Amino acid sequence: MVYGRPKRMVGGMRVELVVMRLFDVGAEVDLRAVRTLAGLAPNPAPLEAKSALPRSTAFPRPLEAVLAVPQASLVGTKVEVRLHALGVLALRYRAIVEAPAIAGLDAILHGLLIGGDSVDAAAERMAKQVRLEISAALRDPYEPRIGFEAYNVYCAHLGPGDVPRVLAGDADAIAQLISDSAGQPLVPARRAAAAKHTMQYTPGDAVVVGWDHAVILDEPGEYEDVLDVMELANVELLEFRTYDDYLDRRLESSFDALDRLWRPGGLFRSARAALQDISRLRVEVARLTDNLHDTGKVFGDWYTAQLHRRLHERFHLASWERAVAAKMDTLEDMFHLAQEEANHRRSLALEIAIILLFVLDLAILLRVGG
Repeated sequence: MVYGRPKRMVGGMRVELVVMRLFDVGAEVDLRAVRTLAGLAPNPAPLEAKSALPRSTAFPRPLEAVLAVPQASLVGTKVEVRLHALGVLALRYRAIVEAPAIAGLDAILHGLLIGGDSVDAAAERMAKQVRLEISAALRDPYEPRIGFEAYNVYCAHLGPGDVPRVLAGDADAIAQLISDSAGQPLVPARRAAAAKHTMQYTPGDAVVVGWDHAVILDEPGEYEDVLDVMELANVELLEFRTYDDYLDRRLESSFDALDRLWRPGGLFRSARAALQDISRLRVEVARLTDNLHDTGKVFGDWYTAQLHRRLHERFHLASWERAVAAKMDTLEDMFHLAQEEANHRRSLALEIAIILLFVLDLAILLRVGG
C-alpha cells in the first residue's frame, strides 16, 4: 500500500493505523492448494527489504489478498489477509486518519469499527470464514485453542526534517502509546524504557517497539519492511504459544497414561507408542523452530535484522522456546522412565519364570531318578 508524499496539516499530521490480528488456523497449510483467500484469488505477498534479499533465501512467502472494508467507521479502511504456511492467518486492518498530534491516536484506533463491531470481533469472524475456506489445504487439522495475537502500529507520515522534532517533543505520548498507557503520566524509568527500544535507519525515520504496540515515524510507503518484520515476530510468538499450550495438555494427560502403566496387571503394557508420538512431536517442534529462525534470515540488511532481534527480545521468544523445549524433555523423560520400569518388570517376570522352570526341571529329574 503506497501513498503519495505526506500531507502536513496545520498543527497536525497524517497517520496510518495498522491493526494486526494473527490467528492459529489449526494446521500447517499447503499454500499451493489454496484456491481463494477471503473470496479472492491470492497472490504471493510482497516481501519488502531496504536492500536485496540473500540469494539463498528459501522462506515460503505468505499468500495475500487485499479487500476494501466499506462498512468500517473510518473511510478507506482496507484489510490485508495474509496466510502463512506455518498455519497462521494474519489480518492487517489499515486506515489513514488526520490527527492533531501523537497523543489521542489510541482513542481513534480503539474507536475503529468494522460493520458496527470491534476490530477484534470482526477479525475473529473473518478468521473463521477463512479457515472454512482453506480447509482442504490444511495438513492434519486440529481445533485451535489459544487466542489471537494482537499488535497495533501507529504510522505517522512525517518528512525527514520532522522526525527529530516529534521524537523529542512527543516522547511522553509515544511512550504512553507503546506502553498501552495513553493519558497516564509515566515515571522517568518507563519513559527511558520506551526510548531504549527506538531504532532508526536514517535520522529522518524512527521505529519505537513495544510488547503489543509500536510507533513508526516515516514517509508513506517507506515502512512496509518494518510491518513485515513485526508480523513475522508475532507469527513466531503465536506458534510458540500454540506448542506451549499443546504440551501443557499433554503433560496433564500423561499422568493418566502413567497411572495405567503402573497399575497391577500391566506386564504387557508399554510406553513405546507414547515415546514414538513424542519423537514425532520433537521433530515437528525442531522443524518449526528452524522455520521460525529462518524468518530472521529473509531480510538482507542490517536494520531489519536488528529490528527482528529487538522484537525477539521484546516478545521474550527465547524464553518461550526454552519453555517448550523443557516441557518436551519432561514428557520424554517421564515416558522413558515408564518404559524402563516396564522393561524391568518384564525382566523380573522372565527371571522368575526361568527359576520356576529350573525348579520344575530339577524336581522332574529327582523324581525320575528316585
